[in-house]
Amino acid sequence: MDFLLSIYKWLSDGLNFILPISLVVVGFFFLFVTKGVQFSLFKVGIKNLLSGDANKSLDDTNISPVQAFMTGLASRVGIGNIAGVASAIVIGGPGAVFWMWFAALLGMASAFAESSLAQLYKTKNAEGQFVGGPAFYIAQGLKLPIIGVVFSICLAFTYGFAFNSIQANQIANTLHANFGVETHTTGIIVTAITAIVIFGSLKAVSKASSGIVVVMSVLYILIGIAVLVVNYQNIIPAFESIFAGAFDLTSGVGALFGHAIAYGIKRGLFSNEAGMGSAPNIAATASTKHPAEQGLVQMIGVCFDTFIICTFSALIVLTTGLWDKNLYDNAALTSQSVVASLGSWSSIAMSIIIFLFAFSSIIGNFAYALSGLKYFTQNKFVRFSFTIAVCAVVYIGSVSSPTSVWNAADLAMAVMTLLNLVAIVFLWKQVKLIIDDYKRQLHKKAQNENYEIVFNSDLYPVLRDKLYHQSIWSRKLDEEADDGIHKTSGYKIFGTNDTENHR
Repeated sequence: MDFLLSIYKWLSDGLNFILPISLVVVGFFFLFVTKGVQFSLFKVGIKNLLSGDANKSLDDTNISPVQAFMTGLASRVGIGNIAGVASAIVIGGPGAVFWMWFAALLGMASAFAESSLAQLYKTKNAEGQFVGGPAFYIAQGLKLPIIGVVFSICLAFTYGFAFNSIQANQIANTLHANFGVETHTTGIIVTAITAIVIFGSLKAVSKASSGIVVVMSVLYILIGIAVLVVNYQNIIPAFESIFAGAFDLTSGVGALFGHAIAYGIKRGLFSNEAGMGSAPNIAATASTKHPAEQGLVQMIGVCFDTFIICTFSALIVLTTGLWDKNLYDNAALTSQSVVASLGSWSSIAMSIIIFLFAFSSIIGNFAYALSGLKYFTQNKFVRFSFTIAVCAVVYIGSVSSPTSVWNAADLAMAVMTLLNLVAIVFLWKQVKLIIDDYKRQLHKKAQNENYEIVFNSDLYPVLRDKLYHQSIWSRKLDEEADDGIHKTSGYKIFGTNDTENHR
């Protein structure tokens, strides 16, 4: 056991040193590749998300862009926003919050890249459902199917087991700290509710996620506003401590490799998942007319998660001053900070919010894990057994120590993230192709509001040997004009007739 623990520590230390650096480097890389997509197309992404079309699926089998967004957000907006932020502040100081923002700002470009690639390389399974994600673009785009299998296994383990154990653990610990509820009791209840939901279909999971995300986000923002009103005099000092701590050079190695940046970026990644390779699995299941559309939607999810929800958590913790007294950690610190500001009644509200945050992540994580499992097996018995195992891990996580649960999640997260980052960097030309095509068609739509933006892979010979043979992005062209305008003849695109001219 000592030998195994030493190997684990060696791997964990090495990967956790490389991970923050890799996220920053790749984030900067796609900032340049996409020409700052998080700035140039941010308004377009918001507009797409709020449009009526985003709420509609283009067929009866698959989910809409908004449902994919909500399912992804259910996993993003979870216990990482409460426990992860608090943990980062306790270990890395207030400066860790700045590096969470920094990682998210860069990560928005990485999120666009991975989700757009997932849409480009998606395919349909036997039931007519869209499937895709990093395993698919690794296998097809990079011609490395074995690595695709490795990633899908990491995905299934990380989200089905490691991350779900964290969510359950924080629910149990919060209820125990606030009301003295035994962790075994909480574990049984949460496991039972989880089983009821995840034995349903992906659409059922998406609908459950959508409802929970809206309720919990509104409740948490209202709680955060109330805390800030009570502690208004500490808001400016809290921001000052964030910026001062981010660039504090008095701790030896300084900000570059210090605890603030390391834990800020790591916990930020756990929260917003940008570049991790998780969100693309749900992004691929949405029925959209252009890969960039879902890339933009998922990019907005990163922004909402970190700059709104995580910032509220940080200010709740920092304005109450409990973080440096070594009394609480993780979700309990955030919860007790609220109680210290609003009174004992708020412990009930925070327990409900933490439960909703964590439970929404459990079902969102299951959707991710199942997509990884489906990549290498469609066997119904295997899926049933995996679902049972996920329920068992939810219970085990409830009664385990927080430290061991976080350590397992950090290592699993690092492995799959690094695999995904390498993949999207090697596929950067396809990312550039997607965004250039989308921007060009946006320009045409600005000139003609009736113009419909769709992606046509037949216009790009470089994709012909990379996409699946029955690619849903392939259009049959029966006419090509001299000026490069291709006319399509009423072909079928996800249940709608399109007769527009597209370059």
